Amino acid sequence: MKLRYALFLLLLTAATLSPAAGTTYQVEAVEDGDTLVLRIGGKSERVQLFGIDAPESVQNPKLKRDMARTGLDATTLLAIGQKATRHLQGLIRVGDAVRLEGDLGRRDKYGRISVI
Repeated sequence: MKLRYALFLLLLTAATLSPAAGTTYQVEAVEDGDTLVLRIGGKSERVQLFGIDAPESVQNPKLKRDMARTGLDATTLLAIGQKATRHLQGLIRVGDAVRLEGDLGRRDKYGRISVI
């Protein structure tokens, strides 16, 4: 878990601080602990951080699946999810420019672009 967390922080830092050439996109919102809303091609797109599955920060069907999978109650998972969201908001702020790597056409089952 600690290794996964360290990798998560490294990827986020690299995406926000990297001077490497590439297309950058403006952050419009940090939706939760693993999803950003970026301006891509003139419209708002939800972007899933590849390989990251943060706990939910609001009540939804996935929260129930996470409860069954982890054995944790809704209150605990929501608190962890809200903390993950606040942490990501501290790393990436609205207005920041981020560089994406991956296939912008690839979407997950929730319709989010799934990239690094």
